[in-house]
Amino acid sequence: MGTRNTRDAIVEAALDLFNKDTVAAVSTNHIAREIGISPGNLYYHYRNKEEIVRAVFDRMVGDWDTVWQLPPGRAPTASDLARTLERTFELHWRYRFFQRELLALLTRDPQLRDRYRAVYRQRLEEFTVFAESLAAAGVIRSSIESWFTGLLEGLWIIGEHWMGHLEIVGDPSDPAQVRRGIQVIVAVLDPHLSDEFFADHSQEGPNP
Repeated sequence: MGTRNTRDAIVEAALDLFNKDTVAAVSTNHIAREIGISPGNLYYHYRNKEEIVRAVFDRMVGDWDTVWQLPPGRAPTASDLARTLERTFELHWRYRFFQRELLALLTRDPQLRDRYRAVYRQRLEEFTVFAESLAAAGVIRSSIESWFTGLLEGLWIIGEHWMGHLEIVGDPSDPAQVRRGIQVIVAVLDPHLSDEFFADHSQEGPNP
């Protein structure tokens, strides 16, 4: 197994194990055993578990990088918003350990916390551009524009902490419950969504 492949295999195995259990319960020995390498080989690539968690985070950020990008050459549509919400919660499921353990992970690792804060600022900028384009295209009502920032922060909080919410009152291992976060976000957006959105995506509307 080449160096690049070994590093990727370590990250993938760590992600699977973290999702199944918790970061605290998974050791570097567990990860090494999962992919059939020695602990020494693992330490050649990553000095400790914190470095592995950061590598998983970097992969997650890379997967997110295209989610809130505007479609090239045209205005965004209601379908683009719906697909973006779908992809958002697909990634929340794929990296569910991170949302589930967010506070503990950031508290334990200041370097990870700094990276997370930088990504948070970048994502809010992307959300704002995307939302402004949706307003210009008539997908959301333009009256929302005066308080974009507060609404987008609220939507970020719902998305980032949905897994923690399920940990307390639901089942974070159930993909259907994870996906219900889409309905919650649409319920929050409901007063600001145009008729076009619900005409195309009535099944995503808020619960009665």
